[in-house]
Amino acid sequence: MSGGSYNYLYCKDPEEIFANASYLDDMSEALVKLGYLDVAKDMTRLAEYIKSAYNRISVLSQSLKPIMKAVEYYEDCDYSKENVAEVVERYRNGGTT
Repeated sequence: MSGGSYNYLYCKDPEEIFANASYLDDMSEALVKLGYLDVAKDMTRLAEYIKSAYNRISVLSQSLKPIMKAVEYYEDCDYSKENVAEVVERYRNGGTT
């Protein structure tokens, strides 16, 4: 009887696999138990790629949050072009606020 032990990971598109990456480690362990070490390594590699990408995205998005806010506020007519320019200049100079 099928129960979706891995949240039907095989049906997921890349965004959903990214969001459900924890199942990859479990699936890799199952493959090891079944004796498929080479495929388990590939599954682990996929999980590691996702974790690495997540970390990179987290760091970069944190740095870009003031820019995101400034552009959004500008588009909503709450900031001027000068406000955006100030935030961009702080970003370029290594500032995050």
